[in-house]
Parts: sequence; structure tokens; C-alpha cells
Amino acid sequence: MLTSNYRFDELSMRSLLSADKNFLYCHAEGCSSGQIHDTGVEGPIFRCAACGYRMCTAHDPIVPFHENEACTQYNERIAQEIAQAEEDEERERNQQEEEARIRRQHEAASAAEVAKSSVECPGCGVQIQKTKGCDHMTCKYSVTSISLRQLLTWTGGRNGCGFQFCYVCRAPYTGEHGIFRVGNLAHSPTCRYHSTRLPNFVDLDVESSDGGDYDEDLDDEDEDDEILRAAIRRSE
Repeated sequence: MLTSNYRFDELSMRSLLSADKNFLYCHAEGCSSGQIHDTGVEGPIFRCAACGYRMCTAHDPIVPFHENEACTQYNERIAQEIAQAEEDEERERNQQEEEARIRRQHEAASAAEVAKSSVECPGCGVQIQKTKGCDHMTCKYSVTSISLRQLLTWTGGRNGCGFQFCYVCRAPYTGEHGIFRVGNLAHSPTCRYHSTRLPNFVDLDVESSDGGDYDEDLDDEDEDDEILRAAIRRSE
């Protein structure tokens, strides 16, 4: 009961003191004390009777006491610090924006370069660049042909979709209308591998699958030349 009465008296006293315009609470962290400070700008130093923390009441809002520094000097210093902080923030923001702009430019240039020297896989849409071998492509990605970030985004960890297609005209090799089933007529009419564009209109893919003169184990780099030589022999 005594504790409750004491708490009630304390709250009542605080409520009464808070109504006084000269009553100030201490701003020190962890201190909840307060006291009347009525000396105004003539005596602006507030010293907490409970913890000894000092404040300068000449400022609005009240600030921590500034040792060996007049109020005008304190105001000038704080203004300079705020201006410097805003300038640093603006500089950092501009730098980040410039870096982002340069990064976008580089990414756009890289994408344009990849687009010029690569084709899109009809199976999964990834850009594929042929560095050697024939034009019979099988979709397989590598970090040497595209960026690692694009690789992870496009593949989800897979090593290519396995789609087989003609690098020149994107005609598929598999499926009902694929080159393996239809033959070279499956190529685009403008493709150099279309039946009507080959010497003597020889359908090389069909004859090759029927046991023609073609070696399936040829190195990719020699396969095109071997096909053309075989076509020329038939036309003679």
C-alpha cells in the first residue's frame, strides 16, 4: 500500500510540474528526471540534479551543452555539418546513378554483341554462339559464351535444353517436321542446306540416314566439307 501511494504521489507531482512552462526533463539516455529551469537565455546551462547531464536551453530544440563553444559558433558548426552531410549524400547518390548507367550501357553493348554473333535457341530462347564445327547445333550452355548471371537465370542450373536445330535457319532436327524425318526440305527455302540449294538437289540428310557415303564420326569441323564433296561427286 505504501508503494502504491508513493507511486501515485510521484505521478501527481510530475503532472503538476509538467504544467510549469519552465519544467524540463533531462535528455540523457536512461534518465527520466526533470526539474524547473527558469534562468532562460541568461543562464542557458541546464544541469540535471539526478545524473548531472548538461543541456543548453538557448537553442530550440534544446541541445547537449557545447563545451568551449558559443551558441553562434555551435549553430554555424552544425549548419556546416548538415550541409556537408547533404553534399556527401548527393555525391554518393550521383556516383551510384552514374555507375548504374555505365553498367546498363555495358550490359546493352554486351547483349548487342552477343546478338550479332549468336542465334537464339528455338527450344529455350537462350543465345548460342557457334565457335567451330558444323551448323547442326545442339543447345548446350557454357560460362564462356554467356555470363554466369544469365546462365543461372536462363537454365536454373541445367546444362542446355538439348534442342537440335540448324544454325543457319533454325529448322529443328527432331519432331514430325524435323530434318531427321523430312530431310533437307525441312530447312528454310533460303537456307543453303535446303534441298533446292544443294548441288543436283541431293537430299544429303536423307541419304546419310539411309547409309550413304557419310561418316557419322567425322569431326564437326570437317563435316560440312565432307557433305559438299559428296554432293559434288554425285553431280559428276
